[in-house]
Amino acid sequence: MATPQKIRLGDALIKQRLINEQQLKDALDQQRKSGKKLGRVVIEMGLATENQLGIAFVDLERQDINLESARVLTENQARRFRALVLSPTEGAAIVAMSDPTDVLVFGE
Repeated sequence: MATPQKIRLGDALIKQRLINEQQLKDALDQQRKSGKKLGRVVIEMGLATENQLGIAFVDLERQDINLESARVLTENQARRFRALVLSPTEGAAIVAMSDPTDVLVFGE
């Protein structure tokens, strides 16, 4: 099976026409200064919203957690990625993450 092609977030945002080259440059400059993830910087700069990035907010206090689903990730993975599987399906899953703009997690 072929390895999925990794695409950088900035390239994906430009391809989707959510930002332009100059906005990406400005966001990358801000990212270097702040040390924050690029997705978080783009949102904070008002260049895109969580909805435009395909990120839904889930209030875990109001979410029923299925223990079987939660065990899909090992404790080590859950802590490392600060993530919780809410609904696994074959080949995909709905995952709650503390920082869903951290695209590096998706390659793991």
